[in-house]
Amino acid sequence: MKPFTLIFAFFALIGCQTTNNGATSSYWTDVATANPINGQRPVNLDIEEFNKLAPGSDEIAIPIPEGGYINIQIKKSSTMSPALEEKYPDIKSYVVIQSGNIISGRIDINPSGFYAMITTTENTFFINPITKGSKSYLCYEKRNAKGDMNNPFIDKVLKNENQ
Repeated sequence: MKPFTLIFAFFALIGCQTTNNGATSSYWTDVATANPINGQRPVNLDIEEFNKLAPGSDEIAIPIPEGGYINIQIKKSSTMSPALEEKYPDIKSYVVIQSGNIISGRIDINPSGFYAMITTTENTFFINPITKGSKSYLCYEKRNAKGDMNNPFIDKVLKNENQ
């Protein structure tokens, strides 16, 4: 069992509690009653509730590794041709619009889950499913990323930092 899976299992046994610092969310909930460990924060996502809001919204709340939520501006960003978008309506991509301390970001949603990479003036963080297709996610800072995490961006990030 992977270390972050063990951390998640431990917190799942403790119980769920929603933490809202500033921004609020009806689709994210904290898994842990304790503070995030080593910059890794387990959260749950109600993807059905999120999908009801996200397509028509230009602002969503997302968790941040240190706790709480931030509101970010998003814009649908087509990464496929119109024919492929029609064939695969469950695949969605958004670009995060620069504002405040948000510099850039991407959000991808597909049948295996919600994936985000957000860069702020302070750090870069990720939100990825703990296991593909689950409602359980890990929100963590780039500096706490490990090569065995379920993160489609991490191999490129770690490789670029080691060059």
